[in-house]
Amino acid sequence: MDNAKFRDLLTRERDEKTPGPGGSADTPEARAAKKAKKQAEYERRMAIQKRREEALAEANKYHDRAADRRKEMEKQLKESGGQPEAFVPKHEQEQLPAELFVSS
Repeated sequence: MDNAKFRDLLTRERDEKTPGPGGSADTPEARAAKKAKKQAEYERRMAIQKRREEALAEANKYHDRAADRRKEMEKQLKESGGQPEAFVPKHEQEQLPAELFVSS
């Protein structure tokens, strides 16, 4: 800014100032329209963010795979009409007679 322009800026009366960008030259209708537009943009951004957060929460939701596996095994047992096998650890299987175990 030149010195002359700066001096003019300081010496000019306040009511003589021209409104700058976004100044008070806007009519009340224009201000209301801008406000409504900004509100609509804000609501749109919030809706997008909410959808993203919901999708992320769904993707990170805990899923019990062991329960699914048990349900699938029970379903297969019902279809085949068999009995569920009891779980016996390997180190205990060696101590029990072989007739107790069904070979698969």
